[in-house]
Amino acid sequence: MKRGFIFIIAIFIIFMSFVLVNCEEDKIAVKDDSFIPKENAPGEFAPMFMTGLPSPPTTCSIIWNGNCSEGPPESFKNTFDSCSTGLGGDENINEVHLNQTLVLAGNSINVTCDVMIWGIMSDPRYGCGYGWQGDGLNIFYRNSPTGTWVRKRQISQVYSCESYSLNFVPDSVDGVHQVRCIIAYRLGPNDACGSGDFYDNDDVNFSVYSEYISVTISGGAPIDFGSPNPGSNVNALNNPLVVTVDSNVHFDITTRANSSVFASETDSFPVSNMKWQTVSSPATPYSTSEATVFSDRTAGNFNLYHELSIPPGQKQGTYSAGIVLTAKKTA
Repeated sequence: MKRGFIFIIAIFIIFMSFVLVNCEEDKIAVKDDSFIPKENAPGEFAPMFMTGLPSPPTTCSIIWNGNCSEGPPESFKNTFDSCSTGLGGDENINEVHLNQTLVLAGNSINVTCDVMIWGIMSDPRYGCGYGWQGDGLNIFYRNSPTGTWVRKRQISQVYSCESYSLNFVPDSVDGVHQVRCIIAYRLGPNDACGSGDFYDNDDVNFSVYSEYISVTISGGAPIDFGSPNPGSNVNALNNPLVVTVDSNVHFDITTRANSSVFASETDSFPVSNMKWQTVSSPATPYSTSEATVFSDRTAGNFNLYHELSIPPGQKQGTYSAGIVLTAKKTA
């Protein structure tokens, strides 16, 4: 499922008295299992996740680590299923191009099939731009290695040295998707695998992924300030709250208080008496306004430290206020 902009909110409640502040641990892990390619075998490729650069283009020859323009048949198998690589030397898919290898769900991809018809090329009176009457091209696609092949384009007459392209939006299914360019003499419009006396089938693949952010809060619970006296200022730098974010997008981590006070029955004191800080930043008071703690980050662990000022004359009691941590995709 396409998730677009993602907001995952981790809420923890701070319980405090003037001698102790307890922060309940709240773990939220809502990441769907998204496909992450791990191998770089024929027909597969290494992942590139949100590096700020578009994923690279690829070709049949790159994916199969061979020359897809030879033949047919090629000296290696370059179809993902039992479909034959090709037969005969006239009709040939010279190359298949994809403009990217990793596609965000909902975005489009371009596939281009380069056609070479060798029989016509052997006649010096002709040259590129001609083809045998009855040479057809099909472009088929499936959304998984075991899915059903679906026709995306059919051309009843193709010509030598021509390229035929298609832009389409892949199905929003995380994982490996496959495309096949098929050229054959007297190719049927519904033929997902060329056959007969003169044909060539060349396959390529790419991956579709959905954005996700998974947040887990651990450590720093309870936030122990020891036994401070009213009017004192103490911190818990030795006991950070650890925010772990697993994501394939860049994100910000923000925080805010959902109340302007810590309250215990009829007593209260300002939530701004509780401050947060990172190793590299000064202490910042909590408020009901959202503040950015970490900006434009990638997956990892992030420490959040706390400091507390106990107001003079503060009564014994348990005080609580909700603090909201948010990890959201960078705009």
